[in-house]
Amino acid sequence: GWVCLYEDLARSLGIADTKSLIGLSLQQLAILLSRDTFAPLYERQDFDRLGMQVPDNPRFRDLAMAVLQVCHVKTTRVHTLCDMLRIFRACIYIEEPGELERYPDDCEDEWKAFLSDDPAEKEKEPKDQLLEWLQAKYDAMGATAAALALMEHPEQVVQVNAVRLLL
Repeated sequence: GWVCLYEDLARSLGIADTKSLIGLSLQQLAILLSRDTFAPLYERQDFDRLGMQVPDNPRFRDLAMAVLQVCHVKTTRVHTLCDMLRIFRACIYIEEPGELERYPDDCEDEWKAFLSDDPAEKEKEPKDQLLEWLQAKYDAMGATAAALALMEHPEQVVQVNAVRLLL
């Protein structure tokens, strides 16, 4: 998975604080997948080859839905499943309804809350309603079903990440 790759690389380079390094890659992917804009899709055959259903003119959320399909494949690696669950959890923290594009500087507080396991909060009012809307959006995309399915995974680390997404 992504996290393992970055963590191993960081350790081999002598970087002690791997959490901040890993955070950057997950943050960038979460920001990208949470955008409510059209996604350039240059390698459509890769999705077709993997059996992932993606519309002809996809939005980033369509790509996120395609990624969620991997949780239903029994041969998906544990690290990949955990990375996927972390990314979707990060999306709920980072996405701010009404903002089409966000960048790392736009969501520093949200990212710190994600890394610290603080509750997700929204900047704009009404905060609670926006958070409920986001949770409903990711539920409709399949994140809840994926997390529930992965709670039965034989590896405890996957189960823990699944529960964390649901909270």
